[in-house]
Amino acid sequence: MLADLRAGAIRCVCLPGIGGREAAAPQPMRTIGLLGAGAAASLLSQALMFSVLPLAGRMLAPAPALAVAPFLALFIGAVVATFPASILSDTFGRRAAFALGASLGIAGGLVVAWGLIYAAFWPLAVGAFWIGTANGFALQYRHVAAAGGKADAARAAAIVIGAGALIGVVAPTLAGIAESQLTPFLGAGSAIVAALAHVLALAAALLLPAQDEIAAGRPAEARIALADWLPPTLTAAAAWFAMMAAMAFAPVGLAGCGVGFTATVGVVAWHLVAMYAPALALPVSVERLGLRTVASVGLALSAVALLAMHLWPVASAIALALIGAGAGWSVATSAAVISLHRQSPGRIAIAAHDACMLAAGIGGAFAAGGWL
Repeated sequence: MLADLRAGAIRCVCLPGIGGREAAAPQPMRTIGLLGAGAAASLLSQALMFSVLPLAGRMLAPAPALAVAPFLALFIGAVVATFPASILSDTFGRRAAFALGASLGIAGGLVVAWGLIYAAFWPLAVGAFWIGTANGFALQYRHVAAAGGKADAARAAAIVIGAGALIGVVAPTLAGIAESQLTPFLGAGSAIVAALAHVLALAAALLLPAQDEIAAGRPAEARIALADWLPPTLTAAAAWFAMMAAMAFAPVGLAGCGVGFTATVGVVAWHLVAMYAPALALPVSVERLGLRTVASVGLALSAVALLAMHLWPVASAIALALIGAGAGWSVATSAAVISLHRQSPGRIAIAAHDACMLAAGIGGAFAAGGWL
């Protein structure tokens, strides 16, 4: 073998066991656990921004029409990230892509905190955009989980998506502690916690194995028929529209009903639990009811919740409708991602799926702006 070596020839630049095709196969559950940890950390940041940005936008906007701009920037950033995240994941590896996304989230959280402390509206929007970009990269967690084969897709997706339910338990406590330390700068403490959450996501990304059994075997340019791609994409888009319309309206609506910021974070936290806890029952529900029925139930629940919030804008109704919208989103989007990956989509199809559903979420936020 030494005779084959010559000056200028590079056989491997990776440490043993860290890179290259010869790396040892990772334990599937270890990989799924790291994916779940990274997803949950990213969702903590998202939950805090959901609570902070609608209120901060109304307080700091130079004109009423711009009040929704920071919240929209969060989702525009996610849309912008969808294609780069999918392409970079296949080109440089998921570990590098997730680490890049988490790094943007750290910077975004710190910029949002700076904007809130110094009452600077446009830096607030820029920081929200960076955190949104990080969230766009984090969407790949569920795709990696669902791409592990038809038999294990529901189980892996349930673990990774369901891990977000833990955020509902810790978000109010962390937000309360952070806000008390940075009074009277409303939301600045939560923004710093959001940055720290992405530090945890970065650590989880760096611990991922170089080669991922769950994600192995998906062709980078696999083709999927439009007839197979469209139903799960439309399902996810409708669920995101309803969820984001509810989410954009709820913090401001609750504030108008006299609900304080910490209590609003608590309501949003239960919304987060509802968004991810139902996914834990995904394997059983899909097996017994089928993907189409599960998706239909989720969309119906989302529609009822949105209608209730619009017709009865009181604190209790808004809170319950927000939780219902989260549960409907969970059921519908979980079924959609499993249905999509049963067709073995390529990276462009996955990115287009994410871009469409996030664009629908932006549309929902604009629709909510008409209620405010």
